[in-house]
Amino acid sequence: MILNESEFYKKYCEGNKRYQQLPDESLEKYQERYSRLFNHDYYWYKKRTMLDWYKTVIVQYMHYHLVERCSRGITTSDVHPNETFYNYLLNDYEVHQIPRMIYDSSKKMYVPYIQSPFLIPDSEKRLAEEIKAIKKRTLRAERERYYRS
Repeated sequence: MILNESEFYKKYCEGNKRYQQLPDESLEKYQERYSRLFNHDYYWYKKRTMLDWYKTVIVQYMHYHLVERCSRGITTSDVHPNETFYNYLLNDYEVHQIPRMIYDSSKKMYVPYIQSPFLIPDSEKRLAEEIKAIKKRTLRAERERYYRS
């Protein structure tokens, strides 16, 4: 949910030093001075919120993966992340797994598919242990020897 302008101002701008009113300024000068700054901040807030929402929709409903190099994180709805992202995990990426949304024809709506911990295959558990052991015993530069193609 995107905040409207007044809610955004109350949440992010009221205590912010960038928006502090000087004692001798009138309200009109204050609003004129900060309207461009506020509009710019609000525009980027909406843009970032919508982008995050699109990423979530693409990952959950369309079953794509989001790999972010800056934060070294992977957002996925894959049920076998250790197998799929083995090489990334060796390079210290973090996997953020969110529930996959599937269409339930009886309810006629999308529902989250939450995998039971009892149904996780042994291969996933073994891969997690293998990745942990490799990361513990080898330097990052030498981990290329363990990559899978």
